[in-house]
Amino acid sequence: MTGLTYLDLSTNQLSGTIPDQAFGNMTAFEYLDLGHNILEGEIPIFIWGVSTLHTLRLDSNRLQGRLSEASFPQLKQLEELDLSRNSFQGELSEALFSNLSELQYLDLSFNSLSLNIHDSDWIPPFRLAYILLGSCKLGRQFPKWLQTQKNYSALDISNSGISDSIPNWFWDLSKRFTYMNLSHNQMTGEVGNVSLEVQPFSVIDLSSNQLEGPVPTFMFKMVEANLSRNRFSKLNLLCNITGHAPLEYLDVSNNELSGELPDCWWHFEELVFLLLTNNNLSGNIPNSIGLLTMLQTLQLSSNNFVGELPSALRNCTRLQFMDFEGNKLSGSVLTWMGENLHGLSIVSLRSNSFTGSIPWNMCHLACLKILDLSLNDISGGIPACLGTFTSMRSWDTDHCRPLYSRSLETKRGRGEYISNTYEAKLQLQWKGKLMEFEKILENNLGGQIPSSLTVIDRLSTLDLSNNNLSRKIPTSTQLQSFANTSYVGNPELCGPPLPNKCPGDQEAVPEQTASVTTTEDADGILSQGFYISMAIGFAIAFWGVSGTLIFNKSSVGIKMSKLLRKITN
Repeated sequence: MTGLTYLDLSTNQLSGTIPDQAFGNMTAFEYLDLGHNILEGEIPIFIWGVSTLHTLRLDSNRLQGRLSEASFPQLKQLEELDLSRNSFQGELSEALFSNLSELQYLDLSFNSLSLNIHDSDWIPPFRLAYILLGSCKLGRQFPKWLQTQKNYSALDISNSGISDSIPNWFWDLSKRFTYMNLSHNQMTGEVGNVSLEVQPFSVIDLSSNQLEGPVPTFMFKMVEANLSRNRFSKLNLLCNITGHAPLEYLDVSNNELSGELPDCWWHFEELVFLLLTNNNLSGNIPNSIGLLTMLQTLQLSSNNFVGELPSALRNCTRLQFMDFEGNKLSGSVLTWMGENLHGLSIVSLRSNSFTGSIPWNMCHLACLKILDLSLNDISGGIPACLGTFTSMRSWDTDHCRPLYSRSLETKRGRGEYISNTYEAKLQLQWKGKLMEFEKILENNLGGQIPSSLTVIDRLSTLDLSNNNLSRKIPTSTQLQSFANTSYVGNPELCGPPLPNKCPGDQEAVPEQTASVTTTEDADGILSQGFYISMAIGFAIAFWGVSGTLIFNKSSVGIKMSKLLRKITN
């Protein structure tokens, strides 16, 4: 097999080291792919001596060792090098790449490598189409050598230790990129509103930096734009878009956006995810958001929106996740939620000023898993039909669409696609359990808890505290499993797990029967009863104090609003 030129053993379960004796005589290799296996150890020396290699893929294994300048001098014909997702170490300098003039594809991401360019005016011998250096340490300054790499398709320098501003020349490098990831650095300054042409399916990720200023117009021409956890201040350039925009995913959460939300969302008919949580946006929620008929996730929590929810939202019939927590919204809990948005799985209206009663047609939301209406001014009774939330019943078939079923596929590397499938399976971990909860505490709800709630057996959290509920808590394994803190603050509510019993629940006192006892027997009975009473009294006193502390601690610890905010992070 000394004449073997092409060998592809990728995506198997191969383990152990790469044997020298198996490949040592095969010096005619042009293509070698051992990626996506469980191979260990160092790269054999013979590989570095195969001068005919043009493709070397060893990615996604458990390989280790140090890469040095002596590794690559013979690989003059190498066009593609992929060593990503291993445990390689070492500091790489420009000398390592001096003979790689044919290189087009370079992926060293997700190792423990550093790229230390000593010559600030270094001009690489190659022109790369794919530059994938995620988690490689590139130094504090923005890599100047990138200025020579024009017309790349994919660039990943995320988590690379850069704490510099993005130079203006950077945005003029490539007019045809499909993937750009600069996230998880400390990049500063504004992103200029450059006239950047983008390709279909373009993705940009600038999240977790310190970028500021208005969000530039070209961001809205992407298919996916993740700008979260920065200091962007304005969305006003949104309305500069003309014609149809392909944007499907926009995340500008955890920034410093202020002012009113622009009312020109008719350009974004493909938008599936709109995440603007934790900003300083104010004013009314614009009606044009109701034109986003593909929208599945709308997160506007932790802002300063006022007024009522726009009725045009009833047109967003694909909505599954709707979060308006922590605003200043008012008006009644709208009936069209139950009439039009049948796919809703998560609804949070927590901490606003909503009034009125819970409309009965909310019970049409058969896929509902999380309902949080707490900290509002809602009154009236709890609709008896809440037990029809079939997704909270373990015996019901899973007929609801999975959350975040939309998949965005972007070409990151040659033959490799990044699939950003936003699947929130509601794995909200609370003590290791799947959290499916109903929270309507601190309103003005009255009446009794409907018995239909007894058929819901998948609730991990229920909080009806601080309302005006009355009468007996319906009996079920689920409702009695919650701590009494879920029901406190309802003076007329009774029954387990609350300590106060309902009328008629007292145990019947057994009739006394005449008996004749001797003095010795009486003393024995008195002595036994005394010790039993003393033990019971001690237990009641102990748990009366300790139990209060435990429940108080529990009630302080349970902050459900934090759980919802973690979905976007």
